[in-house]
Amino acid sequence: MGREWKMREFLESATGFPAVVFTSALVVVLAFWLLAMFGAVAADSFDTDVDLGAGSLTSRRTSPCCWLPG
Repeated sequence: MGREWKMREFLESATGFPAVVFTSALVVVLAFWLLAMFGAVAADSFDTDVDLGAGSLTSRRTSPCCWLPG
């Protein structure tokens, strides 16, 4: 009887408000890694490359202060 009470308390705590956010994120991560382990998805399937040079601050010289020349 004591074990059932402890398990019920654990499940209520894991599915309570603040913890349910982290619990659901953990479930998503574990599901992804299980799929990756069995070969259903590639481990780097969420790897993306972002072009930072097109239309961003890296395409021109800037200085820390906008009134100083670059």
